Amino acid sequence: MVAPVMPWLTDSTEHLDALLGALADAGASGVTILPLHLRGPVKPLFLGWLARYRPALVPRYEELYGSRAYAPDAYGRWLRDRVAPLLERHGFGDRSGHRAGRTAPEREGAYPVGSMPAATPDVAAPAMAQPTLF
Repeated sequence: MVAPVMPWLTDSTEHLDALLGALADAGASGVTILPLHLRGPVKPLFLGWLARYRPALVPRYEELYGSRAYAPDAYGRWLRDRVAPLLERHGFGDRSGHRAGRTAPEREGAYPVGSMPAATPDVAAPAMAQPTLF
């Protein structure tokens, strides 16, 4: 999952292309891309951060999000159109972001070393008497 994609911060073709390339190299079998949403108390916190570190973007975010928590549909369509050729370039195929014929590896050895939890032997739980209320 690629989320959140932040307008004017992480939605450039260059940024998304590099990210999708890294995901493909890491063996991702599919990608879902979601724009930033600013629900509840997150919105004023994020806008405060934006005002401090990227003040020129505050009016653009206020215009884009207004009183909404989610980016408008037009931005979502724009982002999907931007990402479509990048998904294709990196082998994710159709617009859903899934590689044709690719599934997650079944064998533990197919995953990078250290990415799987350590195996634990099957150990039976100790026998306990069922507690009673009375």
